[in-house]
Amino acid sequence: MTNVIELNKEIKLNKSEQFVVDWQYRRLGGFMSKLADCIAHADTSNQKRLVKAFPDEAQGIINFQSKEGYWDSIQDKLDTIKEKREWM
Repeated sequence: MTNVIELNKEIKLNKSEQFVVDWQYRRLGGFMSKLADCIAHADTSNQKRLVKAFPDEAQGIINFQSKEGYWDSIQDKLDTIKEKREWM
């Protein structure tokens, strides 16, 4: 019964997570690619400034760099989304 409930529950990536996925899989282009590189290479104080201008994008990369298990949780969501699509 649990599987049926999980299949009915909509699972989506939020904007921060989607940005990180696109960054990791090299699907960003132009400005967004440069922005991701800038955020990733910025020191903490500059990352805080970037969060003000690009909150979702900057927070996604900050989480990727500093939160234990963040990337794994995104990959789990992607796996669940893929399984759900294949099942339906």
